[in-house]
Amino acid sequence: MRVLYLIQTFKNLPQIVRLVRTIRQSDPSGVVLISHNQEAFVLELVAFEGLTDVYIVNVPSGCRIDFSLPASYLAALERAHELGIRFDWVINLTGQCYPVRPLREFVSLLERAQVDAFIDHHQVFDEHGRGGGIWPYDEAHGRYHYQYYWRFTRTEPAWVWRKVLGIVRVMLHKIQPWVRLDTSYALQIGLRDRTNIVGEAFPLFGGSYYMTLSHRAASYLCEFTRSHPEITLHFSRMNTPSEVYPHTVLANNPELKLSGKHHFFFDVNSKRGRPLTLKVKDLDRITASGAFFARKFEPAIDSAVLDRLDQSVLDTTSA
Repeated sequence: MRVLYLIQTFKNLPQIVRLVRTIRQSDPSGVVLISHNQEAFVLELVAFEGLTDVYIVNVPSGCRIDFSLPASYLAALERAHELGIRFDWVINLTGQCYPVRPLREFVSLLERAQVDAFIDHHQVFDEHGRGGGIWPYDEAHGRYHYQYYWRFTRTEPAWVWRKVLGIVRVMLHKIQPWVRLDTSYALQIGLRDRTNIVGEAFPLFGGSYYMTLSHRAASYLCEFTRSHPEITLHFSRMNTPSEVYPHTVLANNPELKLSGKHHFFFDVNSKRGRPLTLKVKDLDRITASGAFFARKFEPAIDSAVLDRLDQSVLDTTSA
């Protein structure tokens, strides 16, 4: 039984190295594949000197709003195939994630699994295209009922611009339903989707981007992407497709058995929808969650929390 830890990174080399070393020490049978956004720096294998079964793919810069995140995930899986990396399960992480339990327990759980994937998946719209899904209808409607052909920034506008554009956005959306101005994660303009690519025959599912897939499910996801470029293009024009694309592809395959459980602990800012930085004071909640991984961690803010986690993940107290 071999787990592929697919880590998508973009900053803080020491934190990346620490994460990889912890994974390799806690699960010596596993393999690490890093898909690194090289906008800030190119990641070199020399940074992991002394470690085996660590591979790197440097990729162009990306962002949350477009398809670059799932694209780099899929490209990493294809690269794993090219390199002949054998794995039974793959879990995706970021450089700001960290194990919170010994990984032998995670491997044991996967050995006993009776499903093809652990992925948080919920139907986004009901049969009439209305609410009832994972997100409030207005949020889901803006994200996934429009195709964003024009993206002017790759990061969210400054606070003052969001306020100014917010007035324009509210007025624009009140007077017509065909054009959408979005400033949630970037400045972009979309047109109402009339393609029916996603609908009753191919319903949209969404949830957390963090998932644990069997080799069978991961292979199907790659195969589907290669075979349906028109669907991939359609999702690439959605807002935040990473939170719906793998979920929709896998959930619409009746031959795959999915579990809605995922293996992460988050504490999300309710106003901005972004994970809060976890600290030592959060350890009790993390432990009580039963999760195997948590995010996000910032050593510059609180490095002691990682030291404390190492005591359980690496069994340093009994060493």
